[in-house]
Amino acid sequence: SFQDASYGVRQLRKTPALVLAVVLSLTIGVGANTAIFSLVDAAILKPLPVKDPDSLRVVEWTNDEFPAGVSNINGDFDCISGGRCQGSSVAAYLYRELAREQTAFAALVGAADPDSVAIIVNAAPAEQVKLQWVSSNFFQGLGVSPVIGRSFRDDEDRVGQEPVVIVSYRFWMSRFGGSNPMLDRSVRINNVPARIVGVAPPGFFGLRAGEWNDVYAPLAMRVAFQPRQGGGVARGEDDSDWWVRMVGRLKPEVPEAAARAQLAGLFRNLAVPEATMAEAKKIPEMITLPGRRGFHALNAKDARALWTVMLLMGLLLLIVCANVANLLLSRSVGRQRECAVRLALGAGRMRLFRQHLIESGVLAILGGGAGLALGYVLARSIHFLFETGRDAGNAFDLHLDLRVLAYTGALSILTALLVGVAPAVRAARAGLGDALKAQTRSVTGGRLRLPRVLVSIQIALCLAALVAAGLLGRTLENLKWTDVGFDRENLAYASVAPGRAGYPVERVGPFYEELGLAPPTLPARPSLPF
Repeated sequence: SFQDASYGVRQLRKTPALVLAVVLSLTIGVGANTAIFSLVDAAILKPLPVKDPDSLRVVEWTNDEFPAGVSNINGDFDCISGGRCQGSSVAAYLYRELAREQTAFAALVGAADPDSVAIIVNAAPAEQVKLQWVSSNFFQGLGVSPVIGRSFRDDEDRVGQEPVVIVSYRFWMSRFGGSNPMLDRSVRINNVPARIVGVAPPGFFGLRAGEWNDVYAPLAMRVAFQPRQGGGVARGEDDSDWWVRMVGRLKPEVPEAAARAQLAGLFRNLAVPEATMAEAKKIPEMITLPGRRGFHALNAKDARALWTVMLLMGLLLLIVCANVANLLLSRSVGRQRECAVRLALGAGRMRLFRQHLIESGVLAILGGGAGLALGYVLARSIHFLFETGRDAGNAFDLHLDLRVLAYTGALSILTALLVGVAPAVRAARAGLGDALKAQTRSVTGGRLRLPRVLVSIQIALCLAALVAAGLLGRTLENLKWTDVGFDRENLAYASVAPGRAGYPVERVGPFYEELGLAPPTLPARPSLPF
């Protein structure tokens, strides 16, 4: 009740030092857990920031062998059970035909894995950003509307059209200061002029959590921005180059199995025209996967590492709870006479139990609020470390939302119960005779077994945390002094890509020779273990 809460606040004001110690302890425990949960949520749990993400399906294929006539597969290509392989991408022409002929999905979106490109804004020095090639219906199909300008038009996803791009909100704010007149302005991408037609909404990063894209361009623009060196078929329009991923949005009235079956029939006829005569192992089979999270950002190893850190933060919170519970138990010892007197005056034991639990709840609320603020600062600091690293585009969308608030609130309630039940039970079990006894007798009367148990638990948990921290520190120290074969002091990382500056193929080789570098080699075709 409000009366109990008011009385609890007045009691807490009498011991400001203890309250400060408890709140600081809870702030550290709750704040660390909130920060790590923000990372786990952004990297593993949170759905894409698009309309109705649960209706999205990632469309891939499986086959017994590398598809015939295919020279390169970008994206994911893995071996799965049954000796089969699974691929994520198809040729650009295959995607366009499937998107045009299928009727089972409300939209079939095409998107490629991002590429690094050189961009020049306002005659400033060129910088490297992530560009994602997307279909003309990319933003409409995902239910994402640009905050400024428009989405791509169908006729803009054609070879030979004027290059147009849509930039991210953070790119717009950092390079143009958020000014509206930036629309229809030109930037140079790989030394090719391109017109900006829109700005993506805040928080939209693409289809892969942890991978921020600052520029979006139609699939056909790959021919303009990344022409094939050495002639031949234009890059991106080569039918043997499978590089476009597909994401479909299910229609409410069409079952997923029916949509997949229709798309699979179209895919067989397009990918293997002689499907009726081909061997079964040469006919790729279409599959659909949940798309609410988009494409996988983390591998299993990185995901396990995040969950391990989350477990360690839970261990830290248990240490904090044991410490706070001991502090509150020591405070309850000093209030035994007060509790006994209140019982003698007619107060119920449940009233005393509730009173102490409310006081613990007030402390948990204060610690949870401060922990939420600390967690936000820690999460933003981690975000800053990601953004200032070598792969500056690899960052997560870390911000306070209802999910983080709900987690912190639940954590605060759990903390209140963990640290408040023992003192509340002790207060409710106070004997009436204790009001007439010396207070020191209650301290030395053998009733401190629970505090001793809590101290033992706290020491054990701290020892485990210290051992883990020591092992981690030792590992980092070993990595620091590992011999990498060269002097690591005063080094800077730089990449050389003359093709992005418009160098013709005949000048690329001599350019690398002048720098004393080996010319880049094309990636080899994936090999299979069968």
